[in-house]
Amino acid sequence: MKLDILVELRDSPGQLSQALATVSRFGGNVISVLHEHGKRRGDWVPVRIVLEIPKEGEEPLVNALKAESRVVSVGGASATIPFAFLLLGHVFESHVQEITDAVFAAGAEVRRFSAEIASREAPSAALVEIAAGNAETLQAARERVQEMARAKGLLMIEALGGAPE
Repeated sequence: MKLDILVELRDSPGQLSQALATVSRFGGNVISVLHEHGKRRGDWVPVRIVLEIPKEGEEPLVNALKAESRVVSVGGASATIPFAFLLLGHVFESHVQEITDAVFAAGAEVRRFSAEIASREAPSAALVEIAAGNAETLQAARERVQEMARAKGLLMIEALGGAPE
């Protein structure tokens, strides 16, 4: 069973590790973690954990997380279609925000954005993983990023297999 859990953890060392250890202890397999330190409220930081867990482990896991943190919401994670690609060139001079905004404007989400930067003057590379709830939305996001990459003079290399059509 796939779960999407939003918790608030104390902003102190080891809290995220403790929450993830709890997930593991109850048989959960973490798919993604979004630690939103920029949305900190007082001493609490929101963290979204998407995981797979056997049905019988769901209730004990949620109870354990409630005992050690603030559980804001628990729901079945919506199924999404992932798509990954590389952007090569002067990615950061090309305004990363414009590229991610193009994905969001199409109704998709950015799951991961990691980059290699040798220097400001040298070309850089970014690995971007996006996802959407359906193939049409994913295709729209893919097309927007392709247009943006062309306009910015970036090379876009799609992951093997491309995107679902």
